[in-house]
Amino acid sequence: MSEQTPPQPPPTDPTPNPVPYETPPGGYAGPPPDKDSITMGMLCHLLGIFTYFVGPVLLISAVQITRIVFSIIATVQANQGIAYRYPVTFRLIK
Repeated sequence: MSEQTPPQPPPTDPTPNPVPYETPPGGYAGPPPDKDSITMGMLCHLLGIFTYFVGPVLLISAVQITRIVFSIIATVQANQGIAYRYPVTFRLIK
């Protein structure tokens, strides 16, 4: 009986680096961004932050101003003895 050696796994080659320069560990591996790319990236981030905080404030303040205006109109008409129905109200019970 001849002794057989166990099968060996195929040799593994290290994967070649797809870019011609050394990539930083965990960093960006593409070409350096140009001035326009940096400006657009900064503009997108600033507009996102601006609309995240200012957008809801403007919306809430517009709703509050509308409520105050409709309340003043209702007060004046009720003082004159006229029945007033708020225009933006869901009428669930008739």
